Order: sequence, then structure tokens, then C-alpha cells
Amino acid sequence: MSKIVTLKSSVTDHEAHNLSMQYTIDILEKHGNVVSKAQWIALYQVLGSFVSTIALPEQKRRTAFPLPCGAGKTTAIRGFCKAINELDRAYKIVVCAGKIEALCELKRDLIADDVPEAKISLLHSYQHDPKFISQNPEQGTASEPSNSDDLNELRQIVLLSHAKLHYGYNKMPYDLLIHDETLFVGQGAALQLDTVIGEICKFIGQVRIKERAATDDQKALAGWLMEVDDKLSNASDDEVLKFPDLPIPITDARKADKAIHGHDDILRNFFKLIHEGYEMRMLRDKSQGSSLITIKQTIPDHMNNICILDASYNIRKVMLADKTINAMYLHENIKDHSDVTIYHAYARAGRTSIMEGLQQHGGDINLFHEVAELIARLLKVGRNVLMFTFKDVDNRKPISKLRELITKYLDGVDPDMLSAGGKLEILTWGYETALNTFSDCDAVVFAGLLTLPHSTSAANYLAHARDIKKNITKEVLNEIVQSEKVHYVYQALSRGSCRVMENGKARKMDAYIFSNDHLKLKKALMIAMPGVKFVPYQTKHLKLKASKREQCKNVFLNELAKLEVNEISLKVLYGFFSEAGSDTKKAALDEILEDTFEWYKQGRSLYRFIDDEIILSAA
Repeated sequence: MSKIVTLKSSVTDHEAHNLSMQYTIDILEKHGNVVSKAQWIALYQVLGSFVSTIALPEQKRRTAFPLPCGAGKTTAIRGFCKAINELDRAYKIVVCAGKIEALCELKRDLIADDVPEAKISLLHSYQHDPKFISQNPEQGTASEPSNSDDLNELRQIVLLSHAKLHYGYNKMPYDLLIHDETLFVGQGAALQLDTVIGEICKFIGQVRIKERAATDDQKALAGWLMEVDDKLSNASDDEVLKFPDLPIPITDARKADKAIHGHDDILRNFFKLIHEGYEMRMLRDKSQGSSLITIKQTIPDHMNNICILDASYNIRKVMLADKTINAMYLHENIKDHSDVTIYHAYARAGRTSIMEGLQQHGGDINLFHEVAELIARLLKVGRNVLMFTFKDVDNRKPISKLRELITKYLDGVDPDMLSAGGKLEILTWGYETALNTFSDCDAVVFAGLLTLPHSTSAANYLAHARDIKKNITKEVLNEIVQSEKVHYVYQALSRGSCRVMENGKARKMDAYIFSNDHLKLKKALMIAMPGVKFVPYQTKHLKLKASKREQCKNVFLNELAKLEVNEISLKVLYGFFSEAGSDTKKAALDEILEDTFEWYKQGRSLYRFIDDEIILSAA
């Protein structure tokens, strides 16, 4: 695990430190935040680290700040840039974020903070779209134009994406690199084994069909690919593979393949990895299919003086793979989520299930009806709703289908045309860490949850460890996949009103999670969001496909949530679910007590914890 360090106040530029703190608090309060003492101290440490990292480059710092979402990490960047501009400091600052649109928003904020545009370089490769729509933007477009990306023309404050930092800009000069959200020191890639072998077989088959018409280069590649195919087919799980060199130059290999595969470049990418000497590791997986994993170190060892603003650092197990990043220790809980309630229910909500349902049933899937009717009900009573779902792909259009169903449950009224009531905002996965403009939404609803494939999570873990041979058990990999899912859900929840802190407390918000692992998510989110409440959601359209034990747990949890007293006998609780035997009821209760910290069993009764004390009856 990364070493935990407590930052000392070895700040040399006290003027910049104090002024940036003043501006940070001013911006937070201007947006309705009431800053608590714990939050103030944490932000003071963050800004102090900015200044100290610049003053003491020989310390080669890589420090992560795991402040919760909404605690003011990004605002601290604004306060710091505003202060160094006003004080006319010459510090060269680089700010990295995961999404281009988040950088565009930051540029506009800095200009509004009186930082001259002439001091800001915004770097991206997207097309500028003056009519950019954040809800469903055109692929590869941005709301602000890019500046020159010539390293010699970079301005004092450089805003660029994580991807650009990894590819070509890790040699730029800077005094401080502020990395907004998670920093991976390497990048991994996963190639589906059946896809690679399929392309190999297609190439070999086409060469055989052409016979004499095939070129010498194509024949040489076909012979080489037969060796590769044999090596791939016989590779064991976790084996690190080294392939024979290409029989012809890489440029000729690409031309030979393009004549067969056209625009499909899967095999050409495979050639490139072989040519550049990448090792590949086999990951055998019966349920998700086998994959080839490659890794590349993208943050060089010499690249230091980095401050990482990462709310998810402590909940993402993939972070444990790297030892070069130290985390700031938080002396106390900064954010109380006791006014946040998450309603949860069982459902198949993965991307594959939803997309297959849209294709096979014309989008008439129960989860979408459940979500659509719920959203319509919330809108009718004036709630502002933020919904997360998947991007439209070909003829599978979850956004369009959900809008259609919401309109149906609004009695034919388009949700954007409501004359009275609330409003609906829609974000797709990929924007869960990008935008902070939806804090007026007091309800967040999930129409599908993002879960990374095992191969992608394994590649990220090994890349962050910079060791493709590192041991990773199936159990550890499952934990990594689950913690990544928790990270995405936590970040998405924090786009809503609970993002705003008022004197150490998250604003009131309701959220609705439908997932087949909702109870596991509950356990992890209780750690990520201290004080959050969970209530089972009574579904109308979803058919419960859980086991008797799971059904029993849901019933017990629902009854306990409704209970207004602090004690209930096991006999009364068990009576709420007569369909199960005593062993099933006991197993269900044991899982509840393991998952929650709210109840405690004493004798033949349950008692509620209040202020860390067990409430026992007078008897």
C-alpha cells in the first residue's frame, strides 16, 4: 500500500499560499458552500503542497489528495492560478483532466477569475463546436478551440487531457503538475484473443484463396502468422508470450495486411506491438473470453513534482499497485452524507444486458420502464433529476428509448417541455468525473451501471505496477473490478446536489441504484460516503430473479428501514417472510449484519446502534 504522509507547513511563498486560500474559499462560498473547519484545513494543506512542491523540486514529490468529491479540489486550482496571476509569479503550471470539456469549463472559469486568456494554453485534438451540447455531444467535439500545441509556444498555464500527457507531452517543462483525478503511471491494453485469432485465420485464408496472386510479403506473413496462431492457441493462463520477429519490415507488413483487411486495423495494431517489442500476457477467462494484455509506462520515473487531486484514491484497489505516490492523511472525516439516501433494488443493469435487451426487444426492457416511470414521478413533483445511462451505439439507442418512455409516463409531455415541475439532465458514462454543473439536481437515477471487463482492469493494474509479470489472483482481480465499479458510481453520484458541502455536510439528495450486486455496492459506498442511508426500493416493472435468501434479505432490509423503534424481535422479523425456512432466514440476517453497521443482534432480538451505543430495552 502507498505510504501515508502528513504534509508539513514548509511553505516558502506564504503570500501565494494565503492569497490562493482566500480566493479558493471566496469561490466556494460564492457557489453556496459553507466551509467547515476540517475542509478548510484540508484545502490549506493542498494549497500549501502546491507552493512547497514548486519551492522544493529536489524532493521529487508525487502526492495524492483523497479529498471527497465537492470538497473544493478543482476550486483550489482556480484559487491558486488566480493568486499567482495577481502576484505576478512566473510559475509554470500544468493542469491535467480526464475530459476535454472539463478543461474547457476550467478555462472559462479562469478567465472569469481575471486570469488573462493570453496566459492559458488549452490543448486538445477535438474539433471546436460553437453549438456544443454537453448532454449528447458530437463525437470528437469541444466547446472551446485548442491553442498551439508546439512545446515552444506553451503559455504559463497549460490545460491538457490525461491522454495528451501520456502521449508526447511528458517532456514539457513545468514547475508544478496538477493532475485532476486518478494518475496512472502506465497504460494497459487488452486484445480479445478470439478477435485476434479470427483476423489471423482470415488473413491466412485469403492468402490461400489467392494462391499465386498473393504477394511474397503476404505469403511470408501467412507463414509467420501460423507460428503465432499456434503459440496463442497453446498459451497457458498468465503466460508471458514472446513472439518471433516479423519476417518483413513493419511498413511492408502493414501494406500487405491493408490489401486484405482494408480499414480494419486490428491485425496491424498487433503487428505494431510485435515490432515495438511489447511483451504480452495471456489472461484466460471462461466467462468473459480470453485476452492478451500489454502495458506501457507513460509517466517516466523522472517526472515528479505532481499533486494528484483524486477523490477515489482510497477506494480504488488498482492504486495499490504503484509505490511512487504518497497519499495525504486526512485526520478526520471531511464530508457527512447523512442527508443522502440511496434506494436500491436487484436488476441486471450491465452494458451487455441493456444493449442486448434493446436489440432483441426493441428497447422494451423492464429496467427502462422502471427508471422512466420513476423519473416521471420525480419530475411531476418538481424534482431536478440527473440520469446516467450508456451512449447510443448504432441502432441501440438507450437515451432515445428512455426519453420516449419518460414522455409516455408524463402522459405524452416531452420532459424538456414541462411547463411546471422539475427538469431532466442526462449524462452518459464517461462524464461521471468531468462536469460539475449539475449540483442543482437533487435526484440521481441510474439506467445501467458501468463495469469494466476483467481484462481491462487487469491491464490497468499491471500497467500501474509497471510489471506485466506481477502476480494477480482471480480473487484480487475480482476485488479490483468491483472497486472500479464503486469508483464510477461514487463519482456519478457526486455530480448531483450531494456534491455541494455546507459546513461539512453534503446537501440533501436521493439516488436510485438498480444492479445485481446492489448489496455489495452498498457496503463499499458506506465507506466512500460516510453517513449515507440505504433503503430497499419497491420495484413495479422489474421481476425479482434473486434467490430466496436474496429475497429474504430485501424484505428484512425494507422492514428494518421502516421501523421507527430501535428494537425488534427475531420472531417478528422472521414473520415478514414466511416463504423461506429458518436456515435461509438466519443466513439472510447474518449477511445483513455483516453488510450494515446499523443493527446488532443480542439474544433473540436486534437493536439499533445510536451514537455508537447499543440501545437495549429496559428489561
